[in-house]
Amino acid sequence: MSATKGISRSKKKLTTFEIEQKTLSQSEKRSSIRSQNLDEKMNSTPRHCLIDETAEEDSSDDEPESGSDEETPFVKDETPEHASEFWQLQKLIKYIKAGNQTATTVALCLLKNFNLSNRTTQRAIREMGGLEVLVNLLETKDVKCQLGSLGVLSQMGYCSETRRYLIDLGIVSPLIDLLKHPARDVRILTAETMASIAMMRKARKQIRVRSGIALILDAMDVPDNVLRRNPDQLNDNERQHIAVAIACAKVLNSLSSSPKIKEQLRKHGVVFFMSRFLQSTHIELIIPIMGAIQQCADLKVFRLAFEQIGIISEIVRHLSDSEAASIKYKQMLVNQHKSSHTIESSSSPELDAQNEKKASEEASRGEKDRLKLEENCALAIYKCAANKLTRDMVRQSGGLDPLCRLIQSDNIRSNKNLLAAVTGAIWKCAMSPENVSRFNQNSLVASLVPLLEENEDDQVLANVVGALAECCVDPANRHVLRINNGLPKLIRLLSGTYEPLLENLPLVIKECAEDEQCMDVINDPSHSLDGVRLVWSLLKHPSNVIKRNACRALVPCIKNAKDSPEMVRAFVGGLELTVSILDSDDTQVLAAVCATIAAIAVDPENLGILTDHGVVKKLAKLVHTEDEYLRSNLTLAIAFCCEWDRNNYEFGRLNAVAPLVNYANSKNKHVLKGVCIAFYHLSKEPLNCVTMHTCGVIKHVLRLVGSDDPEVQIAAATTIRHIRKLALNTEKLNFGGINSLEEMDYCL
Repeated sequence: MSATKGISRSKKKLTTFEIEQKTLSQSEKRSSIRSQNLDEKMNSTPRHCLIDETAEEDSSDDEPESGSDEETPFVKDETPEHASEFWQLQKLIKYIKAGNQTATTVALCLLKNFNLSNRTTQRAIREMGGLEVLVNLLETKDVKCQLGSLGVLSQMGYCSETRRYLIDLGIVSPLIDLLKHPARDVRILTAETMASIAMMRKARKQIRVRSGIALILDAMDVPDNVLRRNPDQLNDNERQHIAVAIACAKVLNSLSSSPKIKEQLRKHGVVFFMSRFLQSTHIELIIPIMGAIQQCADLKVFRLAFEQIGIISEIVRHLSDSEAASIKYKQMLVNQHKSSHTIESSSSPELDAQNEKKASEEASRGEKDRLKLEENCALAIYKCAANKLTRDMVRQSGGLDPLCRLIQSDNIRSNKNLLAAVTGAIWKCAMSPENVSRFNQNSLVASLVPLLEENEDDQVLANVVGALAECCVDPANRHVLRINNGLPKLIRLLSGTYEPLLENLPLVIKECAEDEQCMDVINDPSHSLDGVRLVWSLLKHPSNVIKRNACRALVPCIKNAKDSPEMVRAFVGGLELTVSILDSDDTQVLAAVCATIAAIAVDPENLGILTDHGVVKKLAKLVHTEDEYLRSNLTLAIAFCCEWDRNNYEFGRLNAVAPLVNYANSKNKHVLKGVCIAFYHLSKEPLNCVTMHTCGVIKHVLRLVGSDDPEVQIAAATTIRHIRKLALNTEKLNFGGINSLEEMDYCL
């Protein structure tokens, strides 16, 4: 019995052990099955991945936060038109997450039927986790899934919130890898998606750091014979080749706002790509390339390269031919639609109406393309025309007349971006007198005056006023501006706050103040406009450029105004404000205010007020400057300030005379003229004559006596006379010829 019990116990133990082993094996099987299911699920559902941004962190930022990088202002979400759309989206995202390859492809195709540019639709997809799945699908090996995902993402990338979210999900690396894909349709959608993503600064930095620039340029390399043929002459393979280049050109346009990327593009020889593509017949390719050109033109090295390689003439050609090319393009599209639906349209009036609608839409798109091309061309000229050679090339290529035709167009007023670009190009081109002569033949000034409205765009106003300032250097244009009632409009704009506009307005006033009739309008007797007072008030502005230009404008106003001394004294605190600007650290501002003081000091009473405000001491502190422009105006200010009481003695006491002798070594004729006049006024004080003679002024004034300028000749000769007369009277005093200093009769 005991043996039997032992056997049974052993059996029980064996049975328990077997059960434990069986249980363990079953749990292992379940865990393995669970892991397999988890792996399958991970392949079809969003997965968490670590995005390495070490390279981006090591690379310094090269550009400020762009407008698209800023926080998106609150916009009230639109309510869906149909409540069922939300549930349809949810189902499609669910199929994409958990479905097989076929279901995923079908769901992606159905997803593209929604309005993916709608903010509500994008927010719904984002909250359902759809963006994570779409980004993951880019790394699959299935081309259909990649195409479907790229087709959705390319439409959603133009919303700033979605762009930011996609970049955080690490979309840039898969896109860069897909640029190497052998299928052209994949590369087309990849480049279009990248073009929208690259509007963000962070994405541009990632593309640069992860070597995406070279891949983009490689992908857009197209043979010249394909570029120069019309679209209807290309086969399907060549059309796809052009489509890849167009998509990559859009990426290039988005990337070109980064200074570091511009430098990389230059090293990769992008200027030669631009030159080739500008000779293309495909306007969809030329527009983004022209956008990249106008952004790269911010750098001087690109502007010089554009001049050398002949891109300026190509820009002018596209600006001149854009309207004709647009008409031809629209007519070609209409012919294509008519030829493709001849049979259907003859049998169905509804199809005929659809064809007309499609043709009108294509025509509208062609018109937008033309306007965008003109805007990019004008911006490129605006930025490149800072160089005189470019301005000459624009004139020689016939680019001034198209700019005038655009500004005279009735439809341009509604397109503010195009208007700003065209007026900016005109402004820069007008810096050359030869271009102004051509503009005068097109009656440009009369065309610009209607744009001087207070409700006009600020940038447009700044460009128009800048153009008028350059055109009014020609006296004939001052008359045109006055008879077209342009001066009152300009004076009213002086009350604005936009700094670029306030920088240009005094320059127009400066040129117009040289004309007596224009000056009567600026300083009208009724003081209804009070232009001089408004210009003088700009001296309070914190901008040094505005202060400098305002001082320059005041000089001809003071010289040419009727009853000028009373006008100057009428501005309460104006003289004190002018003297206070002598404490500025900006050399250009100091030079301009010295010229203003020289004009004011001609009147003795105003000079007395300036003296009371300490002008002599402040001018004496500036005599050690090395700037030639400041020296030329400072010497005139010192010269005319010597005519009040004992100011010339104070200049000598403050040790301001000896440094002026060194000015005579200059080769600048304006400095020599100013210092010679200063010598004349300072030499009326005997102690100053002694100082100047000790410093060797005689050899300089003897040389200046032979100057071509009569005013310099008289000043130099009179200075020699004063010094010589002081020496003779001193000799007489020593030998008893005269008995007191009062008998010397030193001055004239």
